Amino acid sequence: MKALYLDENPSEALQYCDERMRVPGAIDGFRKMIDKTKQERGSLKSLAASSYVMQQGSAIQLLYVGTYEKGVLYHRLTV
Repeated sequence: MKALYLDENPSEALQYCDERMRVPGAIDGFRKMIDKTKQERGSLKSLAASSYVMQQGSAIQLLYVGTYEKGVLYHRLTV
């Protein structure tokens, strides 16, 4: 989350992703997502973990709240 949303470094963020995400164009996709979010919501003011959900098996979904200049976005990360 830090690499993608705070540092705005798609290359670094991709290193933390599952291998299935490491496909041609993934970095460009991350960059487009960052740019579109900034265009629609402004800059990120804060990003905080809000809760987690245990999944079947050993996975956990971490839920984050991102507060932007123009609103709030919710982010979900599965680990």
